[in-house]
Amino acid sequence: GPGEASVAEPRLRQRRAASAFALSTIPLVALLAYGLYGSPDLPAQTPADRQAVQSGAQDLMKAVGQIEARLAADPNDARGWAVLAPVYMRLGRFEDAARAYAAIVRIKGETAESLSDWGEAMVAAGNGIVPEEAKAALTRALALDPKAPKPRFYLARAAEQNGDTAEAIRQLTALNDTSPADAPWLGLVRENLARLKGEPAPQMSGTPSKSAAGLPPEQRAAIQGMVAGLDERLAAKGGSADEWQRLVRSYSALGDPEQAGKVLSRARMALAADPGAAEKLDTLAKELGLPVRP
Repeated sequence: GPGEASVAEPRLRQRRAASAFALSTIPLVALLAYGLYGSPDLPAQTPADRQAVQSGAQDLMKAVGQIEARLAADPNDARGWAVLAPVYMRLGRFEDAARAYAAIVRIKGETAESLSDWGEAMVAAGNGIVPEEAKAALTRALALDPKAPKPRFYLARAAEQNGDTAEAIRQLTALNDTSPADAPWLGLVRENLARLKGEPAPQMSGTPSKSAAGLPPEQRAAIQGMVAGLDERLAAKGGSADEWQRLVRSYSALGDPEQAGKVLSRARMALAADPGAAEKLDTLAKELGLPVRP
């Protein structure tokens, strides 16, 4: 039937499409947090810079802990949830982010923005699959603001996953037509449209950085430089399981699953002596839609 193609589509591609839209709307600092926060050896930095990054990461975690404690005492503190939700998204704690956005909607009522963010967090928590609850929230968001880009994007994903390609094309076409010419998600929208219509993808460049495509070139170059620096250091000196996982996640965030897979294989060899590492890497592979074993 018409649903088979979308069911058979690898989860990887679904996840990349979902996370790519999220990443295209998240600023540089957030993408760094997503992949590299707290890495003590970012390249081309003085010891003072490295110390600042490390203490920044520690301060962030401390602040998160304090806000969480305050919310445990007063779950109706909307401002606390509003501060935490985007931080959770950037840290890849998508279920916590969904819980935080749900709390904002509960306390402050429904707005297009809060419903869109809640829906997006639920999609991210579902590895790019749009759950029914997310679909309902996104539909209400679009009713409140017919121009909002985020709900259209994810409702198109939901339609595609349900085998309704025509509806997916309709939503993405509407998004394409109403977006400003410099919108960071346009490349991704057009790529998806071409794929759904069976056309060759528009301006396919040789760069693997699909999901960072929304970032200005100098920002993308800065991120790739940092990721490359971490990669070189792990190749030269090895590193902890956390650092290897961070590198895999970074390549995945940059939209380069092939490189993420290669690093995953290297990590398995490098961490062969660590009994807990294999399981962690398998879990990470499943989460990112990468091959669990080579």
